[in-house]
Amino acid sequence: MTASVTFDYTADNIVNAWYVKDGSTVEPQSLGVNAGDWWLKDSFTISLTAGSSYDVIWQASDLNTSPTDVAGFLASISSADPISGNLLSSVSWSVTTDTTWQTAAWVSATSSGKNDGSAHPWGGHIHVQDATGTTYIDGIDQAAEWIWTSDRKSDNNVFIKTTFAVNSVPVPAAFWLLGSGLVGLVGFRRKRKSS
Repeated sequence: MTASVTFDYTADNIVNAWYVKDGSTVEPQSLGVNAGDWWLKDSFTISLTAGSSYDVIWQASDLNTSPTDVAGFLASISSADPISGNLLSSVSWSVTTDTTWQTAAWVSATSSGKNDGSAHPWGGHIHVQDATGTTYIDGIDQAAEWIWTSDRKSDNNVFIKTTFAVNSVPVPAAFWLLGSGLVGLVGFRRKRKSS
């Protein structure tokens, strides 16, 4: 069984690369057309196998090295697969500045606020605005958070990772109840015939 999962993402200023790691296999992926424009999101969809765990890793850079400039990465995960709500688990976000990221020690990402206009400096600069005046990156969930390392001014080259498992979905309880009911009916009919 597989689940189709979509990632919508952007980074201030640029996404340099991204990878999908399945166990020990690491697959580099093609950059989206908006990789250098943080005002616009990119998307990719991958097919994930039930019973496996995955890492999705982005490499992002802040090209403005001014000591007052801040960096951030924003992403949300969704799926058109109706069963994937039962499949995805243990979603977490972590970061490292170590270029040997495959063996690096990762730490929890630090949030700078949500994609709902509250995160400085992005909230006031985004050119998508809803009827209430809220500014946000279009196409990325407004509950998603801008993340980076704890030093978003000085750490200009960062790897961001989300790790999750795709669980095998058990047969629904309703199916088992229906099945046991049918077995009971078959047994009842046989008993009546033999009497």
